[in-house]
Amino acid sequence: MDTHRTYKSHLHFEGLINHQNKVQIIQSIEETLQNRNVSTNLRKQIVHATIELLQNIQDYKDQLNHEENSHSFAFQEKDDSFQLIASNNILTQDFRKFYNKLNNIENQSLEEISETIRENLTKKLRKKGLNAGNGMLRLYNLSQKNIQIDMQKISKNLIYFTISISFEKP
Repeated sequence: MDTHRTYKSHLHFEGLINHQNKVQIIQSIEETLQNRNVSTNLRKQIVHATIELLQNIQDYKDQLNHEENSHSFAFQEKDDSFQLIASNNILTQDFRKFYNKLNNIENQSLEEISETIRENLTKKLRKKGLNAGNGMLRLYNLSQKNIQIDMQKISKNLIYFTISISFEKP
C-alpha cells in the first residue's frame, strides 16, 4: 500500500513579510478557498489562522536585525485537509517562552482553550493596550489542535522554527 500523500501547493512565499505581502497572501488564500468551493466556516477558520501566523512572524521579525530575518509561508491542499506552514527565525529566549506556552496549551481541552481566550479578552478590555496572548490559543482552537512545531537551532541565540496547521476537509 502506498502511504505517500500528495499535496497541491496553492501558495509559497519566501522573503521578508511586510504589510503589503501579508495582504496579498491573505487575499490569495481567500480567493483559492472560494474557487475550491470551501464552506464559509472552514474558509474563515483558515483565513483567521493565516492572519495569526502572519502576525506571529511580524512580531518576531521586529526583534531581529535584517540579516537574521528569514520567513517562509505556504498554503497546501492534501486529499483530506488544507495546511498552513509558517517558518521564521526567533531569538532563543523568545522560543523558550513560546515553547512553554505551547506545552501549557497542549494540556488544555478545546473547551478550556475557549474559556481562556474569553478570560484573556475580558482582562484585555480592562487593560487596554496589552497583548492578550490569544494568538496561539486561537490557532489551537481553530485547527482543533492539529498543530505541529519543528525547530532548528541556527546559533546560540537564534532558532528557525516552523508551525504547521492542518484543517480537515468535511
